[in-house]
Amino acid sequence: MVSEVIPGMYFVSTAGHGGIKLNRTLNMLIPDFMRTQGGWYEEDIDWCIPYVVLTTHDMFTNPKYGEDVDKAMAVLRNWKPTMYERFFSVVLKPGESTKKDESIWLEKNADKIQTLAAWGAGSNVRISPPAYGNGPLVEFQVPSGQVLVIAAIGGRTNHIAQTQEAYYLVPEVEYQSRGRYSFIVDPTRHRKVSA
Repeated sequence: MVSEVIPGMYFVSTAGHGGIKLNRTLNMLIPDFMRTQGGWYEEDIDWCIPYVVLTTHDMFTNPKYGEDVDKAMAVLRNWKPTMYERFFSVVLKPGESTKKDESIWLEKNADKIQTLAAWGAGSNVRISPPAYGNGPLVEFQVPSGQVLVIAAIGGRTNHIAQTQEAYYLVPEVEYQSRGRYSFIVDPTRHRKVSA
């Protein structure tokens, strides 16, 4: 399905994915550091780029676009903070961008054991031995009042653990008080579980 948003800007939806397509003229209005070749902006995050940039060129003066533009500004600020800062010549403060806050948190906690996944009390978990599965899996039932976590120093980057993963038991009450990004394991207080 293709629908025109404004002249030269189209919303494209397919069974698999979609996004915004700009004609060559509109795409040239997008700054180099934000522009995609061919004028395609995927529907998950990048769709916000044309809305934000073209708003500054007075292309969304119709009030019917107000909600879309507001959402686009929030998506750019939260998920592409470096691009947002450069485009608007601002520095986002803590609490103004989800992704920037997460990056600061990850940098601050890079040397700590961060949880990657967790299972609640009563869960049956198949635990792999150290060295990423060299040996049989072991069934483990998470005890009442506990949470089993798998964790690694530095957490994950691009979905890959930075160090060898390990399992720990954490009191459920303590785990529920975790922050927004990850729970920090304290190996002096949280019992390591071996396969």
